Amino acid sequence: VQDPMAVAVKQALAGLQPDLERLEAAVRTATEDVAKRTIERLAEIDPNLAKTLQPKFREPKWETVFKLTLAGDNEIPLNKRGSGVRRLVLLAFFRAEVERRRKEKGLSDVIYAVEEPETSQHPSNQEAVVETLKWLSETEGCQVLLTTHVPALAGRLPIKSVRYITQD
Repeated sequence: VQDPMAVAVKQALAGLQPDLERLEAAVRTATEDVAKRTIERLAEIDPNLAKTLQPKFREPKWETVFKLTLAGDNEIPLNKRGSGVRRLVLLAFFRAEVERRRKEKGLSDVIYAVEEPETSQHPSNQEAVVETLKWLSETEGCQVLLTTHVPALAGRLPIKSVRYITQD
């Protein structure tokens, strides 16, 4: 997940799929009607050109229509903030999603994979990151995989959960 708010938009749209399909059909019908009438009038002017044209409706990409961002100090959007801030927001998003998933029944299990979560974090935030990842991993239906080069971070995790991976 690069942009958790884009995920939020996709989730919202998924819940509105029948409405979006009805809207798309109505727009398609109206615009194709205009295109057909235009081609009919064009045929009066240039029949050869009119024969080569046909209406082609491009399906909308709804997730690009709606934009949501988190803006902070001085209206600076999240994507312009530092990587440490973006990581904290991402972890908060994961946590919020787990809480939402707990309330909804029948959702599939989820695996969160986080590469070097300590990167660009103040030491106090590193502690919060570790606690969040532990919380996620202890939640039913959630599994967390993370990589780190920092022994101190690995030392904060339960030893039974740590795996040392090497490459031959």
